[in-house]
Amino acid sequence: MIRKIIMPLALLCLFSSATSAQWNPRPNWKDSYAVDGQCYCDSSNFDHGLDTKSADTPIGVLNVMQICADIKNVLGVGSTNGRIPYNDIQCGHGPANDAADEAGCPGRVDIGSAGCNVKGPTWNLEKVYNDDGGPTNGSVSTSASRNSGDTNNAIDDNANTRWTTRQSQRAGQWFELDLGEVETVGKVVLDSSRSNNDYPAGYSVSTSTNGSSYTVVATGSGSSGITEINFTNHSVRYIRITQTGSKSRNWWSIHELDVGLQSDDPVDNGGTKLSRDNWVMYASSKNELVFNAIDGNANSRWSTGQSQRNGQWFEIDLSKTESFNKIVLDTTRSAMDFPRNFTVRVSNDGSNWTTVASGVGETITNIPFGSQNARYVRIEQSGSDGYYWWSIHEVNLYR
Repeated sequence: MIRKIIMPLALLCLFSSATSAQWNPRPNWKDSYAVDGQCYCDSSNFDHGLDTKSADTPIGVLNVMQICADIKNVLGVGSTNGRIPYNDIQCGHGPANDAADEAGCPGRVDIGSAGCNVKGPTWNLEKVYNDDGGPTNGSVSTSASRNSGDTNNAIDDNANTRWTTRQSQRAGQWFELDLGEVETVGKVVLDSSRSNNDYPAGYSVSTSTNGSSYTVVATGSGSSGITEINFTNHSVRYIRITQTGSKSRNWWSIHELDVGLQSDDPVDNGGTKLSRDNWVMYASSKNELVFNAIDGNANSRWSTGQSQRNGQWFEIDLSKTESFNKIVLDTTRSAMDFPRNFTVRVSNDGSNWTTVASGVGETITNIPFGSQNARYVRIEQSGSDGYYWWSIHEVNLYR
């Protein structure tokens, strides 16, 4: 949670004594607002250089502009009705405004002097800064029909740990996720790629809002290390995956479980999308997050964790030589985190590289090039941005 920073109160308010219907100092002097108890940023109206300041977050100190962009990407902007405007990041309890002409009167700006030092709700940064953009693991709980002591391994963001049945697969085994609150969900992704053939022989997915009445929303069977299960987006709190098949020689394992919204491809790409089942990825930073770029969850992401700069890179080992002619980078959920400039290189040995494309990124960066036969693909950042990270929510190759 962000640390609260108390504003200096040495100066007195110098504004009118009117207590209502008087903006303080004037309508466009605001940089944050609250709607229904949720704090947002009005990021086009930072006062007195607040865009250059930083604040604590659950993932470290970040620039205020980056924090506001991430709030918008994850939480949206809230309703336009019922907004309460605040000046100097008082809604959010962010960095102090050190401007001499306002130091004595930060707070609500729509009620004159009565708004001096009136703070709004704090930024909900614990919900913003977690790997999948949904509730933090602290609010999520898990249970299972067997081996319940290891269920948290399926949501610990460590692909090397796992929950498993510790017995061969059989109908009736189950794993359940409690999100801690009602969320909109339309997809479940099960990763068992580190335990060969431990994907579910058959499955039934049921959801509930109360933990007692469940509705079956999807059925099917696994066929690879990544089992992506889509269903209609709807409000749920509890998600139960029940084993409906059997494998006498394999346990059922889940190394990582992710949930998200069902969504179509961000662009009409044509061609055939390459399977990502056996991809191995590396990056110049935040290697522990690279799987987020191919987990089928548009809310999760790989990110540099630092502002964009020349030389950052993201690399894919396809595990075998494949033919492809297009790469698509989706940063829709972090709209400003597209690569300012990029270079795409390919290789067959991971040492000798050939440049196949370069250009300027967009929220959805669609990169076509001549057909290639290669095993390795590297996207390099060749631009820079003083505020925004480089993120990839989903990456796909096409032929």
